[in-house]
Amino acid sequence: MNFLENYDAFLFDFDGVIVDSIDVHVDAIRLFSKRDFDRNLLSEIMKGNFFENSKKVEYLNSVDWEEYKEFVKNVMLKRNPVPSLPEVVRNLKTRNKKIVIISSGSKEVITTFLKKNNVDYFDDVLGFEFHRDKTYKIKYIIEKYSFSSDRVLFITDTLGDIIEANKVGVDSVAVNYGLHDEKTLSLGKPIKCIGCLKELVK
Repeated sequence: MNFLENYDAFLFDFDGVIVDSIDVHVDAIRLFSKRDFDRNLLSEIMKGNFFENSKKVEYLNSVDWEEYKEFVKNVMLKRNPVPSLPEVVRNLKTRNKKIVIISSGSKEVITTFLKKNNVDYFDDVLGFEFHRDKTYKIKYIIEKYSFSSDRVLFITDTLGDIIEANKVGVDSVAVNYGLHDEKTLSLGKPIKCIGCLKELVK
């Protein structure tokens, strides 16, 4: 059996998976917190839930997240998705798979980016506006489409996401070209780690 036939739904993280945008968020946090924020600190925060862990960094509580969102949106509109994204999502759609984005980012930013790049094939986009807990969002998709959790796959670049998926019995595929390296990702026990999104549908 083809690997893809093990799953009915494919849930994609956005930042670091669909688009190379880690530097955008690091720069935005540095700008709006007025602190020397860096990729290493973001990496530590993303070993769990972003919103829960960011509360522990006192100066992040003063960030104006609406201004942050507008800054990110303007920069993201100049970015392109990872090269293999159109091929991958079209492949999954031809197989009648549900494809969903589950992100800690803004749905507005994500949908604008998808339309601008002509890759708005996704059945749902759930950003932080829907809920800040990815476990909650994964459970929502499972219930909305009456899936079994073992028929759902989450594709992500962070350990924190893998941990949240594990809580509801959902498998993960980790990509090693985003925020976390393969050693860090392996701590969550993803079913595989890939270096290119295209490997998902090979």
